Amino acid sequence: MNKEVIIIGLGWVGQANALALIKDEFIVHGIDIRTVNNIYKDPDFNKIKISDAGSFTSDAPKIICVNALNDEHGKQDLSAVFSALKTARQIGGGPVILRSTVLPTKFKNLDFDLFVPEFLHELHAIEEARKPSLLVIGSKKSADNLPQFLLHWKKSAKRVFLGTPEEAAFIKYLSNIWNALRISHVNEMGNIMRRRGMNHEKVLDFFFERKPYLKYGREFSGHCLPKDALAFLTEFNEEAKLISAMHESNEDHKRYVKEHHPDVEAQYFRINEA
Repeated sequence: MNKEVIIIGLGWVGQANALALIKDEFIVHGIDIRTVNNIYKDPDFNKIKISDAGSFTSDAPKIICVNALNDEHGKQDLSAVFSALKTARQIGGGPVILRSTVLPTKFKNLDFDLFVPEFLHELHAIEEARKPSLLVIGSKKSADNLPQFLLHWKKSAKRVFLGTPEEAAFIKYLSNIWNALRISHVNEMGNIMRRRGMNHEKVLDFFFERKPYLKYGREFSGHCLPKDALAFLTEFNEEAKLISAMHESNEDHKRYVKEHHPDVEAQYFRINEA
């Protein structure tokens, strides 16, 4: 049984994957063009075998966790993803698993085997990687011969979806945009009440019970929600009218709280704020 895995991109997603696999007794090699710091302050960080891409060859599965950024106009920029995929093929054979968030229209020229988007929250990312609430696998051909680590995650996942990369990508964007939409709706309703002198939190908390993404607070932010929502809106433009309104509402709320209520709490805490 091959329990070796290579992770390309050791940011917060890549490290969460690496540490999750190490805790489940996999051997993890890590590659990153940047200096890698122990983001999670986890003692198992030192077990990641960090190497230069050209220093070894291996047919182990390669997991791509580099960030897909947006350009100045909000258009998705996949240059880092292309580079990481090229590196993966240069290291050796074996399946290449893409975990970077990619728009469903952008897979045509990407050289990978499986698209497995992540649904991680920064404060609980390691445990969520070990026991996924959603394991979504988009395969170009067949998902019959999954690598060992995916079979392992499949056993512990609450729900598993097998489909095409495009279907998997839409699930990823459904998740992120749904979270952003809920935040925007609650904040907008809260502001309408707040401007009229009402106890907005009393009303909102009764109805929404202070569940995640359903509490009045700051605008949606972080690594994923603004970037992914804007990339989706830029790509689908006239078809995404609700998302366009959501983006406008979020920007209005950002200005409103900065001017009138700068003490409003964040929607969630990132790992460096915990």
